Amino acid sequence: MNIRCYRLFPLTFLALFSMASLAENSAPGTTSELLDCVIEPQSIVDLGSHAEGILVQTMVERGDRVREGQPLLKLDSTMEEISADLARLKAENETDLVSRRTQMEYRLKELKRLETMRSSKTASEKTYDQADTEYQLAKISMAAAEIDQKLASVEQRRAMAMLERRQVNSPVDGIVIDVLMSKGEYVHEQSQLLKLAELNPLHVEVYLPVALYGSVREGMSALIYPEEPVGGEYEAVVKVVDHVFDPASRTFGVRLNLDNSDYRLPAGLRCQLKFVAEQ
Repeated sequence: MNIRCYRLFPLTFLALFSMASLAENSAPGTTSELLDCVIEPQSIVDLGSHAEGILVQTMVERGDRVREGQPLLKLDSTMEEISADLARLKAENETDLVSRRTQMEYRLKELKRLETMRSSKTASEKTYDQADTEYQLAKISMAAAEIDQKLASVEQRRAMAMLERRQVNSPVDGIVIDVLMSKGEYVHEQSQLLKLAELNPLHVEVYLPVALYGSVREGMSALIYPEEPVGGEYEAVVKVVDHVFDPASRTFGVRLNLDNSDYRLPAGLRCQLKFVAEQ
């Protein structure tokens, strides 16, 4: 399964809005001003497939909420299913293993019987040596059968893995943004099958003037005010403070995590935020 995962970053104009907001509200250096921000998905995932073939089933539609590991798409897997069945039968077939074990046990009993007879001089040394050789060969044959059985088990696992590659599962909890291919289309390694948005937690991106560098730290809280018609007030926590400035706008970026476990908030919203003063 090919996955292209993009972390989203705000547009440069957001920095200009933040600077303008600071100038209008209060003097630089405080953390209680309303700043312009953007609420974005944690990530956008372009989902593909390692396998090639005909798409035979699409299990989700645009707007569906999906869970990590949930089946989303299925490619034709007729040949892989046959290979998996053959491998399973080989792995479960212990006839040869049982036969060689029985033969080895018989050779061991025969060797012990001849050992007793040799002690009482009723069996020749040559007969005993021949029985010992046959027992050793039976042990080698038994060991080879055990290895063949292990190889069959590994082959079964390989066949099952190839079969599983014919199904595309969700790598994240999220929302289906778009389904890009339909039943009957041919999928290759470069095909984009669908897009997912990971919406919990959401990322709140804001640019601040370099004058505020040092006044915002990881772990600080901020109140988020999404634009209408969503509205409301939500709390977010600073997770990233950039250590590289943008020399053109004289700003640095800050990312906050906004809990969205109930998916109450959409992504792609403009917002305003106000940092909560530390006690």
